[in-house]
Amino acid sequence: MLNTEHVGKEFHTGNGKHITVLEDVNIEIPSGKLVMLKGRSGSGKTTLLNILSTLDVPTSGKIWFNDKDYSLLNNDEKEHLRRYEMGFVFQSVALLPIMTAYENVDFALRTAGIKNNRDKLICEALENVGLADRMKHMPSQLSGGEQQRVAIARAFAHRPQIIFADEPTGSLDTAGGIRIVLLFSELIEKYGITVVMSTHDMGLVEFADILYELQ
Repeated sequence: MLNTEHVGKEFHTGNGKHITVLEDVNIEIPSGKLVMLKGRSGSGKTTLLNILSTLDVPTSGKIWFNDKDYSLLNNDEKEHLRRYEMGFVFQSVALLPIMTAYENVDFALRTAGIKNNRDKLICEALENVGLADRMKHMPSQLSGGEQQRVAIARAFAHRPQIIFADEPTGSLDTAGGIRIVLLFSELIEKYGITVVMSTHDMGLVEFADILYELQ
């Protein structure tokens, strides 16, 4: 589904110097797998996720998503990919505090331009993450793990091909993190989606179908 060839990323500083964050990254991400990017803080996990999801561009190298060369896509085409083919889960959860769980998922569908069957998609998504009985609750009424499950439902509701999750278990204890990873595995098995997530938790890497380590 997704692969890179000699991808590199440099950031330029104000004094004319540059920092190399990624160098010669060659990875293959097949469909229907849980892929983990393992590495310590500062190893480039978030930068690589941003590049894989078209939120950032590499300094060098090539990336293909379903045989589409990112370097040949314009901004509108990249936005279309992110809106319809990709889902995003963040460590900070980023739920809107004035909206219920149901409304947070609905807002994401509206933003993606989904007009038909939204109620069905929302209810199915929240049911799939085990929150069918909590959909009318505000984020402040949910535990940290429940909030993260709402975030996963929001990322998954429009049925993307791939979900990018940046340290989705970073604010949870190990048990809570395992529950989130097992939830990803269930969604992969049931719907055939692909999940690419970053982590520094060694207790989670055994659940990965494919593991890449950034050093």
